[in-house]
Amino acid sequence: MKSTALKAAILLAAATLLSACVLGGSDTRYRLIAPQLESDAETGADEPDRTLAVARPHADRARDSTRILVRRDRVLMPWSGAAWIDRAPDLVQDLLVAHLDGRVATVGRYGSLPAEYRLDLVLRRFELVEGDGGLEADIAVVARLFDSGGGLLSSRRVTSRKPAGGANIDAAVSAMEAGMEAVFNELAGWLDECLVDARPDRAASADPAQ
Repeated sequence: MKSTALKAAILLAAATLLSACVLGGSDTRYRLIAPQLESDAETGADEPDRTLAVARPHADRARDSTRILVRRDRVLMPWSGAAWIDRAPDLVQDLLVAHLDGRVATVGRYGSLPAEYRLDLVLRRFELVEGDGGLEADIAVVARLFDSGGGLLSSRRVTSRKPAGGANIDAAVSAMEAGMEAVFNELAGWLDECLVDARPDRAASADPAQ
C-alpha cells in the first residue's frame, strides 16, 4: 500500500515538474517586426478622412496562444523553449493596425475609435510546417470588411507560404515575418480598393438613377 502511494506521489511530482517546464517562464520570447512600408505604397494617404477599426482576430484554441507552433503532417506541436511575446491574434492585430494606419485609412483597434468600417479576421493558420523541402512559414487569414451598420461589404482569403532557409528558431521567425508582410500587403491593396468603392460619392456616381 505504501509502495503504491509512494509511486503515485513520484508520478505526481514528475508531472508537476514537467508542467512547470512547459508552461513556466523559461521560454525565450520572440516578437514579430512590423513590415516596413515603402514611401510609394502609401496609397490611401490622400484620403485621411476614412476610419477603420481592426477587431482582434478569431482563432482556434491551439493558435490563440503564445506558442510558436510547428505542424508535422496533421499534428501541431509547440517549439520547445520558445514562445511569442504575446498571443498570436494580439500580435497580428497590433502589427496590422501599424501597417494599415495612414496607408488605407486612419486605423485603430476595434473599440479605440469611432470608425466608418470594421475589419474582422479569422486566423486559420499561423504556424511553421515541416516538409520535404524544409521548414516553411504558413499563414492563412479570412478577412471580412463591414460598414458602420454591420453590413458586409467584401471578404477575402489571403494565404502565404515562405521558406525558412534553416531549421533554427531565428530562421523560423524571419520566415513568419516575411509571410506576415506578404499577407499584410495583399490585405492593404484589397482594403484600399474596397474603401474607395464604398465612398458615398463613388456609390452615388455608380447609381444609374443619378
